[in-house]
Amino acid sequence: KQYGENNVMYDTYSFFIKMLSEHTNVKMLPEVLAGAAEFRMINAPLNADRAKMEDMGRLHKRMKENAGQFHKPKFEHPIVLKGNLLLHAHLLRMADGDALPAWVKADIAKMLARALPLVDAMLELTQSQRWLQTSINAIEFSQFMTQALWVKDHSLMQLPHFTSQEVAHCVKGKGAVKSLAEYICQDDEQKKGLTHMSDQQRIDILRVCDIIPRLQVECGLFVEDEGEIAERDLVTCRVLITRLNVEPGGQAPPVHAPYLPVGKLEAWWAILSDKN
Repeated sequence: KQYGENNVMYDTYSFFIKMLSEHTNVKMLPEVLAGAAEFRMINAPLNADRAKMEDMGRLHKRMKENAGQFHKPKFEHPIVLKGNLLLHAHLLRMADGDALPAWVKADIAKMLARALPLVDAMLELTQSQRWLQTSINAIEFSQFMTQALWVKDHSLMQLPHFTSQEVAHCVKGKGAVKSLAEYICQDDEQKKGLTHMSDQQRIDILRVCDIIPRLQVECGLFVEDEGEIAERDLVTCRVLITRLNVEPGGQAPPVHAPYLPVGKLEAWWAILSDKN
């Protein structure tokens, strides 16, 4: 009885409705997600465990040092505060390596196992309210969560073994690119940032470049059985998306998402809205 559609708790929908608005930006969404009722047991207060409280204090201090990356919380509840810190630790890739205690990494993994369906629930609400920009922000947030990247990170950081050093090399000089989309369309011989990679690392990078979707999108407006559009006609919008790098009749592989503890299949959104 506690659950609504898509196995999402009613309390979660209530919190999302309270926190979301047409002015919600991407940086606010980790805090909104952290308030999901599904995370209450994971992020219960740590009052009885001084060592864990000190771990969280150190994490909070590190977070505040990431200027512009950590949005000041609005909701001062201990469960939400802890969840917000853990989600930011994932988005800023602090959970990679030995930077965080094992118990913190375990709690982050538990949240990530439930997170993306909850972001979809967030998107349901923003769509029902017809908040276009907040809906777009929720879709972008889902992408950030999938790739463990945040608002200031370059899209090339989705590639394995890439650091800020490789990104800097790729975006400057001859053959420079502005985005991952441009990079994967280059011939392998043109791709920069691979000079100091081992043979296996190069194989990993090129394999991921091969599976990241390359799309051709065609969009048309028309009236059924009519050659032109007139006032008061019922207009059909047809969007044809062709994924170029998958065999005809084949299925796209799972999303390359090494920071997610669960598998993820591709999903696409087509948004129809008034231009204003």
